[in-house]
Amino acid sequence: MSDPLDSAYKEFIAECEEHIEELYRNIDELESAVSGGKRIDPDVLNAMFRAAHSLKGVSGMFGFETLSKLSHDLENILDELRLGKRQATQTFIGHLYDAVDALRKILAAGKEDALSDEVRREAVNIIDQLMKTREEESPKGIEESGYDVPERIVSVMTEYEEHRLRENMRMGMNLYLLKAVFDLEDFDERLNLLNERIKQDGGEVISTLPSADEVEPGKIKFELLVGTESALEEVKKKLSDFKIEIEELKKKAEVPPAPAPPVEEKPPPPPTETPVHTTQFLRVEIYRLDEIMNVVGELFLARTAVGRLLERWKREGKDTEDILELERIERSMERNLNDLRERIMEIRMIPVKSLFDRVTRAVKKIAREMKKDIVIEYSGEETKLDKFIIEELMDPLMHIIRNSIDHGLESPEERMLAGKPETGRISLLAYQKGNHVVIEVEDDGRGIDVEKIRAKAVEKGLIGRGEVISEEELLNLIFMPGFSTKDEVSMISGRGVGLDVVADKIKGLRGIVEVKTKKGEMTRFVLTLPMTLAIIQALLIKIGEREFGIPITAVHETIEYESSILRAVEGREVVLLRDETIPILNLEQMFSFSTDGYEPRFLIITGMGDRKVGIPVTDLIGRSDVVIKSLGGVFKNLKGIAGAADLGEDRIVLILDVTSLLEEVVRV
Repeated sequence: MSDPLDSAYKEFIAECEEHIEELYRNIDELESAVSGGKRIDPDVLNAMFRAAHSLKGVSGMFGFETLSKLSHDLENILDELRLGKRQATQTFIGHLYDAVDALRKILAAGKEDALSDEVRREAVNIIDQLMKTREEESPKGIEESGYDVPERIVSVMTEYEEHRLRENMRMGMNLYLLKAVFDLEDFDERLNLLNERIKQDGGEVISTLPSADEVEPGKIKFELLVGTESALEEVKKKLSDFKIEIEELKKKAEVPPAPAPPVEEKPPPPPTETPVHTTQFLRVEIYRLDEIMNVVGELFLARTAVGRLLERWKREGKDTEDILELERIERSMERNLNDLRERIMEIRMIPVKSLFDRVTRAVKKIAREMKKDIVIEYSGEETKLDKFIIEELMDPLMHIIRNSIDHGLESPEERMLAGKPETGRISLLAYQKGNHVVIEVEDDGRGIDVEKIRAKAVEKGLIGRGEVISEEELLNLIFMPGFSTKDEVSMISGRGVGLDVVADKIKGLRGIVEVKTKKGEMTRFVLTLPMTLAIIQALLIKIGEREFGIPITAVHETIEYESSILRAVEGREVVLLRDETIPILNLEQMFSFSTDGYEPRFLIITGMGDRKVGIPVTDLIGRSDVVIKSLGGVFKNLKGIAGAADLGEDRIVLILDVTSLLEEVVRV
């Protein structure tokens, strides 16, 4: 039985992480508005303030005093920002990113007594720096703005509303005074709908007040002060289904037009979306989904056992009514299990946008530190990937990004001399390819000097001085531990630590990483990954007397094996298939077991991305849904084996790790 206190603490950590992510998302929105010279959405500022306030409250409840205090300081700073007492300059936004990074580091400590003095001091210094980054606005007073805003409205405005009015005036927005009449029975819903309609296309409701005007029984009237870029006719058209008067607030020198005549209220249009309530969401730890998936795997085994029993009875001629009914039940069970598996998979799958957003924030921070102008673009962010894989991808992706910024992208001066724009570009692209997801990271920098890699490889004794080696094989050397062509060590890279970690991490996720480059133009890293590591379909094969499984997602095709289709190229056995040369890998040689008396009958073409390998097999057994279990112990890192799967009837098969097999072919 789980400890309720432990569960509550995990819930606390998860909630804090959500508030921190909310801060990051809204800082991104703030930076986009500031850099684009657009009006800052007040909802963004308010969301940031609420996130800091909530983080302060929940961390205080759990005794995380440092996190609570610094969140309180951040809350005060953000309150001043939304009240116009601070300006959202690029410098301020940079320090704001650093402050949220510091809060994340504090949360990573887990508990107050586990927090190091170094992390605590660093966070305090960052928040202090943010407090000092203060450039107060000096806006004109409302009475000096030239707009004829009624005194009855200005006199009851809050400090926040006054600031929002000044901000709309400063940005040159059109100001309108709306007088709306609603039925008492549903005025709250209709007023909310009116607010949402105004906010479309960047409008803002600055102030909302009950009106003192007389209305008929059963009605209520509100006055709304609105700022928007829309012209009067556009506003009238947008709000035509409300009973409303619209007055444009002109400059005092101009004569204001007469209020628009009331428009009879029409029935509200049907909602386009069903309102989403937070109670519809439930936070679930990923390991619990893994446990459910394991149970589903056991149910698949039970269903398979029933199927085998039915097949045996039918062979024995026992086609009774009960057996036929059991067969119908077995088919229904199979359909429902498949449906259950798909539903669990959907829960695990999330868009890669969350990963791309985090990488984008890190790029901006590193670019500031290195004084490089970098723009990051991404597409395919709605592509979905297993949440576990997304979490594990953050570190390797950041290693690649750091190398792109330090090694790949030139300084603004170098780029100008090379005839490139001063601003460097890093592109992230995600897309689905069959049952895999591909993530590409590309920069438009100087590219990789392949000849420099060759010279460094010769210097390190990795290849002979006159040895012939392809460009692809040379580029693969950068993933070796300790290999770096950078002569100087920086805070970002150059120690030869990073790309080997990338390769190991991607391999651990049963994926592959490839690199492509054009000197002086670009470098592109291509990560090919399975969509999930949970329950999979495997093709069961026999090599001699031994059974193996290959993930169906990695099987390209199966052809009949004939010795006449084999060729020898540079001492390596290959098969020519539709003008493509595919190397052959004999598993009996790799795993050192005998196949005496058995001849291969089929050739399995398997691989990932553009890399393929042919595996001769004795027989094809069929497909099966399997849950891959780690071998553990000394067999945990057995090369070429991803794990084992239980097929029932005391049958255990080893599942092949296609990534390792592809590496083995390269070494042969």
